[in-house]
Amino acid sequence: MRRIYGFGMIMFLFISACSPGGATSTPMGPDPTITPLPSMTAIPTLIPTATIAPPDGLPETGFTNVYGRVLWKSEPVEAITISLIVSVPGEPIYFEDAETDSNGRFVFTKVPASDIGQLMIFSQHLKAIFGEEWSNVVDAVPAFFSVPENTNFNFGEYYLVTKNLTLLHPIDGVELSESVGSLEWEPYPDAAFYHITLNQQRGSYTNLEMDTEATQLALLPLLDCQYTWVVVAYDFMGNPLAKSRDEDGSFTIKNDMLPRCNLEIISPLYMEEITSGVFQIEWELHPLAVRYEINIIKHFGYVGADTEWYRGSVIVEADGSISEPSPAIPKFETDSYHLIISAYTADDGFIASGASPFFVP
Repeated sequence: MRRIYGFGMIMFLFISACSPGGATSTPMGPDPTITPLPSMTAIPTLIPTATIAPPDGLPETGFTNVYGRVLWKSEPVEAITISLIVSVPGEPIYFEDAETDSNGRFVFTKVPASDIGQLMIFSQHLKAIFGEEWSNVVDAVPAFFSVPENTNFNFGEYYLVTKNLTLLHPIDGVELSESVGSLEWEPYPDAAFYHITLNQQRGSYTNLEMDTEATQLALLPLLDCQYTWVVVAYDFMGNPLAKSRDEDGSFTIKNDMLPRCNLEIISPLYMEEITSGVFQIEWELHPLAVRYEINIIKHFGYVGADTEWYRGSVIVEADGSISEPSPAIPKFETDSYHLIISAYTADDGFIASGASPFFVP
């Protein structure tokens, strides 16, 4: 069903050598205004525990040894794999695993100094320790911290958390006819503050990360979209206590008067086989978009074989016309492809996207 605020369309023709051209149209109707939600990624202040034994000796010059321990309900967790990721501009990403000893202690050696390091435990490693029921009981909250230089750095305690924080509103799986006014959850014992993460299904324009001492958070207008949200409770020292279950925080807004996060691709159709030398790339215009990015992936569906075939942008001009893609799209070969079109707002917010696989025999 067409939106009553009048989505427009744009069409490109790809002829053998695939040079773009074709008709354009101008969005019509009222221009709904969505203000992006505030974003504040919390980095809790973790207080290191002095009793964790440091590694023997000091690291090489320019590097750091990072150590700490993993706890579950105040008890050390033995033989669990914990991962450290450190990104330094212009350098390869440091990604290493370490296994905890009988005291829950882990050590990473020769770690590059960086403003941001990230400790995390993946689901398969939680399952290896806690069994099939891990997903209903325990979870690991990624921890971010600065990695200093030339020292044995005591991260302190990495706490696994119980998944028993209860979300109240909106209820899981609900479909709403208007935007959600607020998120609400039950207070958690000994919690000093809560960290809330809200993500839209496609794009990131209304995504949110924020801390609050309250048990509810007022929201700015959202999109016609599916959303997921998670709440983590922290104590006054910045240590995580509990979180909501990932599968409990999902809701959908369905309202034709709101802009969508799903960008409808009209042509090529989903799984269409292109048999002629001329075909169209056509999608609905988004009322808040001023730029679209076209990305075509080759070998879609073959694990390890996907390659980026084309990436280029088109701009919505002041008169409503659309610029041609740049650079020129290469000639298609016999293969399978995956078309992705992403819509961006005037403040470069990623507001919507659409995708469609197709084949060239």
